[in-house]
Amino acid sequence: MTDQEHKEDATRLAIEFLMLWMNDDRQAAAAHISEVFYGDTAPDPMHVVAGLLNLNMLTIFELAKTQGAEDHRAWAQEYLQQRSLRLPKARD
Repeated sequence: MTDQEHKEDATRLAIEFLMLWMNDDRQAAAAHISEVFYGDTAPDPMHVVAGLLNLNMLTIFELAKTQGAEDHRAWAQEYLQQRSLRLPKARD
């Protein structure tokens, strides 16, 4: 399997997880995700993280495109930075 095929598989898995998570039955989604992680053919957790990050990049670049940004990466970085600043601080 090529590096590109691994990347595509990881992103497809992230899409599968997100689609399940978007349904009303989060408990069933969590159970399925857990089954994937601990099943006989469990993927490497780094593979899953990479897929989630790939999916997020695709999504935010599409958002940048809809906002008319010419430099999608710069727009995305600014967008994420602003969201990060708005998150509540963790309590000690």
